[in-house]
Amino acid sequence: MNIVSTPRCGAGACVPASTALPVPATPLRSDAQSRTAPPRNAALRTKRHSTRSRGAIVAVLLSVMVGGAGCTAMSGVSGVLFASRVKECEGFDIPLSVFVGPSRKELRARVKARSVDHDLPFVVETTADSLVLVGFTPLGTKAFTLVRKGTDVQVDALTGPPIVPPHNVMSDVLAMSTPSTCSSTPDGLAAITFENWQISDTCSNGRPLKRQITRQPPSVEKGETGPDVEVEYLEDAIMVRQHRCHYSARYVLQASAPLAAPPAAPVKVPVVTPTAKPAAAPGTAPVGAPSAAPTVAPAAAPAAPAPAAPSGEDAK
Repeated sequence: MNIVSTPRCGAGACVPASTALPVPATPLRSDAQSRTAPPRNAALRTKRHSTRSRGAIVAVLLSVMVGGAGCTAMSGVSGVLFASRVKECEGFDIPLSVFVGPSRKELRARVKARSVDHDLPFVVETTADSLVLVGFTPLGTKAFTLVRKGTDVQVDALTGPPIVPPHNVMSDVLAMSTPSTCSSTPDGLAAITFENWQISDTCSNGRPLKRQITRQPPSVEKGETGPDVEVEYLEDAIMVRQHRCHYSARYVLQASAPLAAPPAAPVKVPVVTPTAKPAAAPGTAPVGAPSAAPTVAPAAAPAAPAPAAPSGEDAK
């Protein structure tokens, strides 16, 4: 295809049609009009901006309305999942046979550690071969259970990972509840050894004031020396400091009572049915009645001898 350019002439100049300048679709504006008049699509952009702003505001309001109902639940879940916790560690442990008789205690503990300040109510029951520990949330919901039989320990977490490990609570209970030997040393220092643990009590008037528990042989961790556990018996609470586990706890006794012994099985007393006695025959003494003494008629008195007739000689 051949393109023929026809020159366009005017005002003393000719310009080929192929190179002619394009004619603008809109009339040109002067500089003054460009500065004073708003752009053609300014109103459209303003409308779009206001629409987007309203959409963002509506989205925020909807999120607040929809999420407001579950805000508390979400905060609770996030608190459980991301809350700081006490590190679980291998603490003090002794056989349950050292406890004298079964008992039940209700306690409330306040545990403090790095970034942790937690309130923990719980109930513990001990016998010679078992220990049951039930922990609750501050609102009274059951949080976990720990059951120990002999050396076997089972833990069931009901509301997610507990802030204070149940093993640590059990270790604290054993540390402060182990029977003391202050009765034999009313004032002074009384020491006793359980397996690989040495317990030293500072006694006064036959009762412990302070207790130090040290693993034998002593463990040295990061240059730390001294007892593994310290217990202080105050008037209204018991303080437990776990130096190897890096936390402290204050235990307050709420209630305590010995567990009642199971009722004895009732003894069956045999019921004896009395046997009816046979009716006695008429004129017969009843069986078992004493027999009447036989009536014996008195013997007749011998008759007096008749007087003899007088003889002749006597008659004379």
